[in-house]
Amino acid sequence: MEIQIRKLDNWDLELFTGLIRVFEEVFAMNDFRIPPTHHLRELLKRPDFLVFVVLHHTQVVGGLTLYTLTQYYSIRPLAYLYDIKGRG
Repeated sequence: MEIQIRKLDNWDLELFTGLIRVFEEVFAMNDFRIPPTHHLRELLKRPDFLVFVVLHHTQVVGGLTLYTLTQYYSIRPLAYLYDIKGRG
């Protein structure tokens, strides 16, 4: 089975959109409207927002999004997994 895990960068808008569509399906997000392209592109540029996708051949089948937060009680950032899901 051809599975690849990939961290997205600024130019991976199509893969990010594919992951959002997976989330839409598996979380049964009725009447969901995907945000504008410029908003998604700005998210991908942020150093405190990470996106990983799982690819089966070239199709996005899962992934996760992660925010890093600066803490007031530690010098190390805290990672917050927001969504993690896949098909099947």
